[in-house]
Amino acid sequence: PWNTTERFCVIFDDITEKKKAQDKIIRYSKRLELPMKVGNMAWWELNIKTGEIKFDRQKTEMLGYGAKDFSHHSNFTAIIHPEDQERTEVKLRDLLSGKDSNYETEYRIKTKTGEYRWFYEIGAIETRDEEGKPLLITGVSMDITERKKVADEVLRKNQLLIQANSEKDRFFSIISHDLRGPLGSFMTLSQMMAENIEDFDQLEIKKLTEDLKDSATNLYELLENLLSWSKMQQNKIAFEPKRFNLSEIVKKNEDHLANSYKLKGVELITDISEDIEITAERNMIGTVIRNFMSNALKYTRKGGMVIVSAEILANNKVEISVRDTGIGMSKKLMDSLFRLDVKSSRMGTDGEPSTGLGLLLCKDFVEKHGSKINIESRENEGSKFSFVI
Repeated sequence: PWNTTERFCVIFDDITEKKKAQDKIIRYSKRLELPMKVGNMAWWELNIKTGEIKFDRQKTEMLGYGAKDFSHHSNFTAIIHPEDQERTEVKLRDLLSGKDSNYETEYRIKTKTGEYRWFYEIGAIETRDEEGKPLLITGVSMDITERKKVADEVLRKNQLLIQANSEKDRFFSIISHDLRGPLGSFMTLSQMMAENIEDFDQLEIKKLTEDLKDSATNLYELLENLLSWSKMQQNKIAFEPKRFNLSEIVKKNEDHLANSYKLKGVELITDISEDIEITAERNMIGTVIRNFMSNALKYTRKGGMVIVSAEILANNKVEISVRDTGIGMSKKLMDSLFRLDVKSSRMGTDGEPSTGLGLLLCKDFVEKHGSKINIESRENEGSKFSFVI
């Protein structure tokens, strides 16, 4: 046994090229992995027959889930936003039917924390059976949430810019046209009196001075609204709510407009309890009530009535309202009342001018208090403007 010769065979196989190929695959894989990660992208593939889905772990990591949370296509579709599910399924059916050559869609999907993130997804059929029926779809998903946020913000700012430009154009239109009207009347009347005063009797002079007062009042109110609205847009109006008696501010506006109501022949009734107090910005609320009362007079015919009232509600808030028996409004007109880019103003029943700026100012002031203006109106039956404070 000691002199038994044992034999063995050694086989060498040159795998240099194989190793190079493997190293190349690993190298390319790493090259692809970094851009995919940086770009918030992940690959996936879907088995059409079984519904089994395979994916890069990065997709589940982006959503906050683990790899075991998803093994079937239905696991993913179940957490797609309800508004996006049908669109996504239609895109997949169009690919399988041959209507589209690629599957491409955007959708929102719920993360583990319950928030929704936007994904862009694109895929194509990779494998078919002998009959040409799809077997496997391969694709890439990309988290586009931040891009969507930026796009939405750009759209929002663009809409604000368009609105601002429209409001600017309307603002300049008010200055150039509506301001010229009462100012022109004032200048014409004052010129007539200056040049021909000796030709007028007492009654004619009285009528001219009343017309002058109306023009001056319209001009003053317009300038007040223009200045207040301009300050409001620039956040230059102080907002310092304090407790005050509501009837006092209503009485002040009643005294201010009493002569105008008398001259037009419209009855003004105030139904405000003297013990009602509210916490608000006094000047803003005063401006709102004054504009409501002025508008009610403007659109009420001679012999009509305007009622200013306040009611204490169950939650200790107060509803302030101004109701008239005037010409009312159509729904179309009501829908455009608070838009500066749409000319919604109309002449009063005695031809009084109107810009619509006063109501816009009222809207801003009321919303500043966390409330809103409520409007009830029917054509030829009157209107009611109210808000709760």
